[in-house]
Amino acid sequence: MKLFPVLILACLTACTEREPKNGVMGNGSYRFVEIAGQPVLEPSPEFASRPAPYLSFAQDSGNGATTITGYSGCNEFSRVIDVRDPETNLQVQATDNFCGEDMTVQELHILEILSGYPKFGFDDNIQTMWVTGENGRKLVGKSIGRVRASPEGSWTVATINGERAPRNSENSTITVLINGSQIQATSQCITFRWDYELRDAALKTTGAPLLDEKGDPRPMCARGLSDQEKKFADVIDDAISFGFNSSDQMVINSARGSLAMEKR
Repeated sequence: MKLFPVLILACLTACTEREPKNGVMGNGSYRFVEIAGQPVLEPSPEFASRPAPYLSFAQDSGNGATTITGYSGCNEFSRVIDVRDPETNLQVQATDNFCGEDMTVQELHILEILSGYPKFGFDDNIQTMWVTGENGRKLVGKSIGRVRASPEGSWTVATINGERAPRNSENSTITVLINGSQIQATSQCITFRWDYELRDAALKTTGAPLLDEKGDPRPMCARGLSDQEKKFADVIDDAISFGFNSSDQMVINSARGSLAMEKR
């Protein structure tokens, strides 16, 4: 997990270059079309199946806090901005994968622009978003829809911390059922349950799985937990937000990584 120090956006709405007509600050998702004056890089064949770079906003209608999640083309990133308590959220969190030097440069531009006190702007129809960083560079995105209201449904884990999760095997595939109050995950070796609470895109889980003597979630099979199953449990234990990427996958972000899931 990489941590990028930032200052809080003390005036997230006040600093927009043009207010949305409906008065709502960016409750939606935007696919990047320009990053620091350059077109978005095409992924190499190795990473062609991954989603296009995007940014999502979800503003809490109760307290005004805004959750920002996104994908750089290589790593997922997130931050929660609460102008009532700016000292509590001073970092952008991102997973720590390497996808080549050019993609790393693109990712650094994204994270630098989102740092400090960037200015957010939208066109009159909220179909185009731009973010201007303190360094004068910009992100430009096109709308790909509003943030969904609920993560409920039946899902299959696709990636964990940017790495492809095991698929096409009943022994290793992790499936997830989310209802109105509980997350249940199942594979050959796990049956874990968490209770969860939502406030718009902010996600909090409780009721972590039982741990073994090593402090890992207790397995239910002789082989023990795989590395992916352990990482999955870590992400859900410390979940802070959820959203949807441009490939219609649900993304859960946490202090210990992120995961993407596909609808079953």
